Amino acid sequence: MTWAMSPAREVDDRYLLRDLVWSDLCDVAMKPAFLSTRIRFYGCTNPRCPRPLIEADLVEVLAWQAFQHLFTEPEAEITDQEQHQALHHTLKWVSIGADLGDLRYYGSRQLLVDQGVLPVESGALVVPA
Repeated sequence: MTWAMSPAREVDDRYLLRDLVWSDLCDVAMKPAFLSTRIRFYGCTNPRCPRPLIEADLVEVLAWQAFQHLFTEPEAEITDQEQHQALHHTLKWVSIGADLGDLRYYGSRQLLVDQGVLPVESGALVVPA
């Protein structure tokens, strides 16, 4: 089902975390939303969610910085498309709690163990922002 406020991927694919962002408050996927203000958002599709919209730029920067800290060289020049591919390859989802300080990143455990980010005996990746 397409959410009424969500631009189609073919029309606007500037959403780095498309299909990865979840509302931790109601356990529902957040969808890209583009309002008449020209500001990109991710929006919870649950009408009762206390966090209906979050600015896409803010959550994308935080998620990319956390990813970059774990996996890339800070000086590396990476395109938006490469960022998108790297995040979707490594992360299963990003959950957003009551505020932006409550971001959690859930990744593919085996990939993270293989890259030396997690020790073999550890559980799922949960990196506080």
